[in-house]
Amino acid sequence: MSDPNASQSVSRFDVIVGAIARNVGIPALAFAIFLGLWSMAARNIQVSFGSLPGPVAVATEFRNLWLEHQAEGAKEQAFYTRQAERKAAFLAENPTGEWKERRYAGRPTFFKQIVTSLETVFTGFIIASLVAVPLGIVCGLSKGMNLAFTPFIQLFKPVSPLAWLPIVMILVSALYNPPEPWFEKAFLSSALTVALCSLWPTLINTAVGVASIDQDYLNVARVLRLGWFAKVWKI
Repeated sequence: MSDPNASQSVSRFDVIVGAIARNVGIPALAFAIFLGLWSMAARNIQVSFGSLPGPVAVATEFRNLWLEHQAEGAKEQAFYTRQAERKAAFLAENPTGEWKERRYAGRPTFFKQIVTSLETVFTGFIIASLVAVPLGIVCGLSKGMNLAFTPFIQLFKPVSPLAWLPIVMILVSALYNPPEPWFEKAFLSSALTVALCSLWPTLINTAVGVASIDQDYLNVARVLRLGWFAKVWKI
């Protein structure tokens, strides 16, 4: 007689293997087909600077960019090492002297530019969230506030980032001039532009989410005489 437990184990194993084959094999096959079509197109399509780069050319260039990033990082590390040695020697000769730190002025690499872009986007989104989420909660709970902010939302929401950027740059250049700035003006201008672009969708989505709360919950909060902040936090 066959063992039912063994049959169940084999069946379960087949199910797991089949799921892995579907979830891994099908995407891998699709990616391989994409690479093949890309390679064929690259050999047959001619553009102004030559042939269209294929997967191998892109991989080679990516490797070159990574090597360039590593070389630039080594130069930066050597710069700061020399600066630390010079600082130590300067302070040894002039204990009361004032040493001015200098930043490495090398060209930013491809990967550093990616990191800078991500930092800019996340900083702008955090700034927008700090403003838009509280305003969205207020608009969602109060019809009067919602009516008051609706014209501004409809007016500023369609404005393109290309229109916001020069305005923000002018304001930052005029208003942000501390003796020792925490942020570069270019970074601050870009982050504020991202904030202005993500402010309105965040405000609208927050207001819609708060307004869609079941009225029964708000009635319970009113019966329990919860304060405004307690109602926002708990409901």
